[in-house]
Amino acid sequence: MATYEEYQSFTQDLANLPVSFLYGTERQTGLSGFKEVGRSTVTDEKKQTTEVVMLHSDNKLQVTVVSSYYPAYNAYEWTVYFKNTGACNTSVLSCVTAAELNIAGSNPVLKGINGDGDGWYEPYEHEVTFIPRIIVSKDGRSTDNNFPYFNLETDSGGTMIAIGWPGT
Repeated sequence: MATYEEYQSFTQDLANLPVSFLYGTERQTGLSGFKEVGRSTVTDEKKQTTEVVMLHSDNKLQVTVVSSYYPAYNAYEWTVYFKNTGACNTSVLSCVTAAELNIAGSNPVLKGINGDGDGWYEPYEHEVTFIPRIIVSKDGRSTDNNFPYFNLETDSGGTMIAIGWPGT
């Protein structure tokens, strides 16, 4: 299964995790250069969850990645947590991108539904090759005008994407 192999590539080497951020003036893509200080994996009947704790070389910025693989759905997820574990301030953390993904194929079409508010769950399709789409939570509720669940289809297949943005 290609999805499980991709998930394993992220959890086995967090330099491959498709996240990015600025730490001070240092652009970080993945977590290369961080030292692993803890790892645990728990498997139950529904999922395999791995938690990895990483520490920046300044010994202040701790990054914890909690990821889960769901074999029944051939799907995975991850959440990244940042914490200052030092005695003084860390450098400024900014421009955090939780999922910097390249999806195979051409002629992409973004399919989804509007949230409550103006769209009232009306379905939509947007070709995204030439016109970028900016979709945000309007007032902090997960379905306020936009609904953060998408199907990105290309001529090579489709990818289901869910973004957690409650309380933005």
